[in-house]
Amino acid sequence: MSNDDDNILAGFISESKSLIDELLEKLENIEDMDDDRNSRQTKSDLLADCGNQVDRIMGGAQSMAMAIPKNKTLSLIGDMAQLCKAVSYRASKVGDNASLVKTAVALLLDVTEILENAVIELERPTPTANQVKFTPALIERLRWFSSQFAQGISGTVDTKTKTGAPSLGQTDIDDLLKKLGF
Repeated sequence: MSNDDDNILAGFISESKSLIDELLEKLENIEDMDDDRNSRQTKSDLLADCGNQVDRIMGGAQSMAMAIPKNKTLSLIGDMAQLCKAVSYRASKVGDNASLVKTAVALLLDVTEILENAVIELERPTPTANQVKFTPALIERLRWFSSQFAQGISGTVDTKTKTGAPSLGQTDIDDLLKKLGF
């Protein structure tokens, strides 16, 4: 890796850590909120915002993975961030289903902590993607969560895509889990 790549990677790591800290704080705040009508709307807004934040990590990781193809941890981070984004956006659309929102927040907390470990792994001289572990229970929870949504529930912030691009559907989430090795 060149010095420029090292500097860009260091900037990505720093920015990602900051975004992950913010994500964890938001998710913990959502977890502590009541389930009244105002809180449900606030939770939806915060979950959509979490999706936007993790999208920044996803975009950076995917771009860097193309520039530094030998670093498989970057690809893993991009895929995990995409999974977090889909869960965040879908959870932001189920406002009246408090138990599903609660499950989503718990899932997001768990996956965001794994994402954080993957970002920390990038700081090692020779990062290895296989150091980042999903438990079988977490994988099953992700599959269950994904199965709770009809095909029409969008995995993006807007329910209608202006560009005609397909939204992230059930099979896309399943494909992401397969791509991650599950």
